[in-house]
Amino acid sequence: MTTTPSAPSFDDRRDPGSDGAPVALFAVAIAVSLALHAGFGWAVRDARVSLFGSLSGATPAQRLRLREESALRTRLVPPPPPAPAESAEPADRAAASAPAELLASMDTEAPAGIFEPPPLPAGTDASVGGLPPPPALASETEPPVPWQPREQLVEIVERFANDDLAAIPRREVAAVERDRALSDVVPEFRPAAAVESASSVPAFAWAAPTPARADLSAPKELLSVPAEPPPPVEAPPAPDGESSVSAFLAEVPEEVAPAKPIENVLDAAIAVHRPKKDDGFVYFRVDVKRKGADVLPPVPRNILLVQDASRSISPDRLYQCREAFRRVLGSGLLPTDRFNVLAFNTANTFAFPGSWRAPSPENVSAATAFLDGLRPEGNTDIYNAMRGVLDLPREPGRSTLVFLLTDGVATAGDIRRDSRIIGEFSALNAGGVSVFGLGVSKRSDEYLLSMLSFCNRGGPAAIAHDRFEIPDTVGRAVDGVGSPVLTDIRFLFDTASGAIVTPRMTENLYLDRPLRLYGRVPAGTKEVTFQARGRNGGKKYDMVFTLHLGEPRPGTGDETIASSWARTRIYDLIASYAGEQDPATLAELTRLGAAHGVPIPFQDRLGR
Repeated sequence: MTTTPSAPSFDDRRDPGSDGAPVALFAVAIAVSLALHAGFGWAVRDARVSLFGSLSGATPAQRLRLREESALRTRLVPPPPPAPAESAEPADRAAASAPAELLASMDTEAPAGIFEPPPLPAGTDASVGGLPPPPALASETEPPVPWQPREQLVEIVERFANDDLAAIPRREVAAVERDRALSDVVPEFRPAAAVESASSVPAFAWAAPTPARADLSAPKELLSVPAEPPPPVEAPPAPDGESSVSAFLAEVPEEVAPAKPIENVLDAAIAVHRPKKDDGFVYFRVDVKRKGADVLPPVPRNILLVQDASRSISPDRLYQCREAFRRVLGSGLLPTDRFNVLAFNTANTFAFPGSWRAPSPENVSAATAFLDGLRPEGNTDIYNAMRGVLDLPREPGRSTLVFLLTDGVATAGDIRRDSRIIGEFSALNAGGVSVFGLGVSKRSDEYLLSMLSFCNRGGPAAIAHDRFEIPDTVGRAVDGVGSPVLTDIRFLFDTASGAIVTPRMTENLYLDRPLRLYGRVPAGTKEVTFQARGRNGGKKYDMVFTLHLGEPRPGTGDETIASSWARTRIYDLIASYAGEQDPATLAELTRLGAAHGVPIPFQDRLGR
């Protein structure tokens, strides 16, 4: 019987003779582990271990980099700042520490670059000890700008305050005489190229000489007193209204013979209005204009530019006035015009005494030089200036237009009150010349300028709000009266209709706009008839028109006709009150303004 041996157990499979091997191997493993731990501990003795998982999101490369950096402990000392480039001397350095002290305060792993000196500033030459090169000498120097004197004269021309109420007594200083050698505006100084190249030679400014000043003194012949006064002139008694109408309609052979009927050259259109609140009147408007371009040719003009040269006009404002009149002389005159320039303060001075001049380049240049020579001085005598307007010759074949540029405040002369200036001059002129008042500022005397214009065929005054608007204001006024076709116009309405027509003194008839009249008649009047006379060149013209009013019902027509009639009528009454100071005229003004709801202009100035 054969016996099969069984598989050996775990203990039976050990290598024979290896009873002490496991103990030796365990001892070797412990020794190797201790050596590895000791080495690793020495290698990571300064490593920081984060207990908060701050490296959980870092990549292995980032962890190794961060661990490598954390193994170094350094303290860098920044180098001193470099010296400024513009300084010629280098900045002082702080005293250097000894190497031993520096090594004691630093780790050996610190970079060696901290011991190197700071870099030299840009542009520094190391061969000269670190000093930057000296700055280059300037090839050119700016010449010194000379002192440029300016003069501005501020003078109180009128006293308003009461000295008795002043807390400190007023101290008056003597007037300072203006230096005429100085110009109003000193131009910007620009030295010549030759002066700029020489830095050691002082430069001087040159200004154009001041233009010759206009002589505003009174002529000798005006200052001379005649040995005997002239004989008195007795004026005829003033005719009443009925005789005035009879005299106007009277046919004098030498006056009627040359006159020509002009119904065929003029056209009159009428518009009628009856108020809705019936006041018992019918109002109408009449527009008179020429019928065509082939009738009534334009009348040549004489244009007089009148400039206030008193010291109430400041130098800046006078400059704008001169600019306005220079524009008129340059582009506002027609080839058929003739002109002159009058400057006034307490005396009148003409650019061309006693004559009119054609707008040739030589005459325009002479008038411009006259304006440039004006300086504000003296007081203002407006009445004397307006009297001087009538000294120039007048020709029947020409229309005379006067443009008065002033602030309208009379401070000298025998007649200073506004109402007397208006009444006296209007009576002397009798509609012979057309006057257009122009104010230099919003504080101008609009009452005097407007009424002086309204009573002398000029219409309301044009007022500039500030000095910069003066040239445009003057330009619009001159352009608006470009070509008169019928001058010295007189209207007379029949007395049977009871019509009250205004304005009493109309403007001339101009080429580009109609002549407008406003009237009022009692309700029930069917027609009105009026007569008109005028001149075109050297010819006299006459016309008679009959206007049919019809039977308008209340509330029909343009309602502005009634208010326009009332406003124009008020101007007529103001002109009458300025001349005669009649209380009945003032009462009529008040009643008319209240009835039509029209404010009375210049109400606070009436009677002054």
